[in-house]
Amino acid sequence: MKRKREAALPPLFFATERLAAKMNAFEDIIMAISIAKLTQQLHEEIEQTPAEYRPLLLKIVHSFREGVTGEMALPSATESFRQGWQDVKAGRVHPIETLWDGVDAD
Repeated sequence: MKRKREAALPPLFFATERLAAKMNAFEDIIMAISIAKLTQQLHEEIEQTPAEYRPLLLKIVHSFREGVTGEMALPSATESFRQGWQDVKAGRVHPIETLWDGVDAD
């Protein structure tokens, strides 16, 4: 059955599929080059940083990495939407008008 379907598809369809596969491979190569270039730029910036400030730079980079990859990292937009939608379906939402109820302005 698959053969009949393939025979019914125009040759351009298969050419487009092959082109898309080549484009994906090309994008992967570009991404690898971009990452390598970014890494090189990071190394250059570190080398230009005075030695006495490198411990602080290390703390900044470490904190940044933990913030984006660690347990405290923010969830993806998809995961945030999924959780919000679950909250809506479960009735765990409140009208915005009540947001500040009970909070003193003092």
